[in-house]
Amino acid sequence: MKLASGLVSLLLFMNIIMLFFQYQVYSTSLNEKESAFSYSQEVSVTYRDQRFFIQHKFTQLPKNEMTITWPLHSENRACFIENGDSCSRLSEDLYAFEEGENAEQHISYEIPVKDPLTKQQLWKGVFATLTGGSVSHSMVHVTDVTKSKGLWLTGLPAIGKESLSLVDYKLFNGKGGVTDLYWQQDDYPAVFKDHQLSIYADQPLTDETKNTFKDINLADSKHVAVIVNNQASDLQANRFVFIPAIEIPTVKNDIILKSVQSSYSFSANTTHSIEVIASFLTNQTIGSEKSKRMYDELMTYMTTSQIEEWIDQLKSLKSEAVSPKLLDEVLTKTLNQKTSFFELNEQLGDKQFPLLFEDTRTVYINELEQKNMKVIFNDGRVLYSVEPMMSLLGYTMDKGKNGYYIKNAARSFRFPMIEPFYVFNERRYEVLSQPIEELAGAYYIEESWLIRLFLVDIQKEEGRINITPSALF
Repeated sequence: MKLASGLVSLLLFMNIIMLFFQYQVYSTSLNEKESAFSYSQEVSVTYRDQRFFIQHKFTQLPKNEMTITWPLHSENRACFIENGDSCSRLSEDLYAFEEGENAEQHISYEIPVKDPLTKQQLWKGVFATLTGGSVSHSMVHVTDVTKSKGLWLTGLPAIGKESLSLVDYKLFNGKGGVTDLYWQQDDYPAVFKDHQLSIYADQPLTDETKNTFKDINLADSKHVAVIVNNQASDLQANRFVFIPAIEIPTVKNDIILKSVQSSYSFSANTTHSIEVIASFLTNQTIGSEKSKRMYDELMTYMTTSQIEEWIDQLKSLKSEAVSPKLLDEVLTKTLNQKTSFFELNEQLGDKQFPLLFEDTRTVYINELEQKNMKVIFNDGRVLYSVEPMMSLLGYTMDKGKNGYYIKNAARSFRFPMIEPFYVFNERRYEVLSQPIEELAGAYYIEESWLIRLFLVDIQKEEGRINITPSALF
């Protein structure tokens, strides 16, 4: 009885400990969710003496402490006093709004403009932000004391402008945040406007072109400014789309793609990745034929719930440096199976690599870890990368007109690839399935053939695959 009583007490104690840790995890999760917040802002920008003088008002602030991210090149950071409580929560080092009740706070700063205004200029990241927060609404006043004329844009809808004797003034107002500021010498009119787009061009649009723009479904509901200017078409910025000309067959896709590009920070070599992301975010096929096939393959494989999760994950990447590797990590998490779908497809140019899944275990050859060795599953077969494998086993490889060759000093193989046989040391052997398989220009060998032809032993453990040459090798 004493033993039973002791066991019951021990189990009860363990349950209490487990509940305590679960509560701690739950509480931490809640705190992390509560740390996200939204706010509104009103920004006044005055351009004079080759500087932007900025007064920034944050409203609808939460009570918790918030870190201020100042523009990188901002100077003369200070409190802007509009009333007695304007800066009541601003910390002494100017890097945070401290915990408090006042939901409205003001700051001011200056941005030097290195070059005088000529043709077109884009200033990125000129407005302060609050770390971890999202902007629900922005109003931006732009006052040009130099009366440079031209076209000022923020990406928000332009709702008013006035040219006075001493200054030019423009007002922007709309949903979401704003980070960048654009000016060009040619004051193009807005030739098209709706809740998604304002298009600025030097030529009026035909009714056909306007109808094309009405059908555009942008990935982000926030308004963007489209500037038709061939001298600025290489520019990229948040809430801006720069295109060289309006060509009906491609303009719709161009605007959607450039809008996606402006919303994310993409690494190099992401052409197909950008097009696939745009297709998912807008629920339509966009881009090259290869990108369309990639999109169709993912759509065909995924369940409805996986598609929804994948799109949610894509939307959450706007604050990340997006690369094919990162997309594969997100896709792996969504599908619960490891894949290098985006990374391999970006490497292969116009050739397409199918959606295949990989063994997550680390491969060791002669006890040496092989980071570049891929083990993939295809139609029930386990395939190993040929090139790194054969090089480590002492073979050379070559592709010739009669097939794929693998050889060393004593052993020579030829795999014709298109016929059911292989040649070993000048002797032909009939087969039912090809030992070597080509996938988008890369060669793989099926596991049983690897063991049989190249005399290796394969042992699989929980976290690793051990490959060693057999005693006969």
